[in-house]
Amino acid sequence: MYKTNSRHDYKKLANKIKEISLNSYPGVDKNHSDVKKLSDMASFLQENIKTINELKDKIIETAKQSPYFDIINSFYDIVEVLTTVLLGDLGDITRFDNHKQLIAFCGLDPTIIQSGKSINVHGTILKRGNKYARWILFNISQMVVKLL
Repeated sequence: MYKTNSRHDYKKLANKIKEISLNSYPGVDKNHSDVKKLSDMASFLQENIKTINELKDKIIETAKQSPYFDIINSFYDIVEVLTTVLLGDLGDITRFDNHKQLIAFCGLDPTIIQSGKSINVHGTILKRGNKYARWILFNISQMVVKLL
């Protein structure tokens, strides 16, 4: 908080704010270098967004060639981008002999805590698998839960 002792201090503060505002975006002329820089940055950002969208469309088209794309994408209309990223992250799904191997690859298998005769199989997940696949599956599950 700005402390003042007199009316003169308020005037100094007001003049300082006025001086700073003259150098801010709305207070400068349209030919000022800051306006040009901001315009160039906005154009650069729009070009990057366009490039990202083009690349996203290309990877989706590539993923659609997989026989598993329609199967995964059919679960509650999962977004094509998440399906594509999941397929890309898992690689060849046929290398897994069963669902347990896929679960272990993603790090979703539960910890088993054994102490003497008691065995706790309802522990937390191990998280020692592929963290990206786990993140994708978490987001997909959130979408499914929201749709239900």
